[in-house]
Amino acid sequence: MQEIINNINKHSKATTVSVKFITTFTNKFGLIIIDNGVGFVADNKEDNYGIRNLKNRMLQINAELVIKSQLNQGTTVELYYK
Repeated sequence: MQEIINNINKHSKATTVSVKFITTFTNKFGLIIIDNGVGFVADNKEDNYGIRNLKNRMLQINAELVIKSQLNQGTTVELYYK
């Protein structure tokens, strides 16, 4: 989560960030981080070192990372710990 917040601060130009902590029957714990920043085209970022590194870290702890973003519409990052 710390790396995601740092990236929002560094790149997104967001004025609002919300963090939701969730628990469900299928997942033990999750976070949803939403910003209203500039967003990006997700397909162009899949090979980005930072995103690849985040996904690898999540795999190491048996967690899932989902990133949804569109230009000028912000970004949503979901982390699910199984």
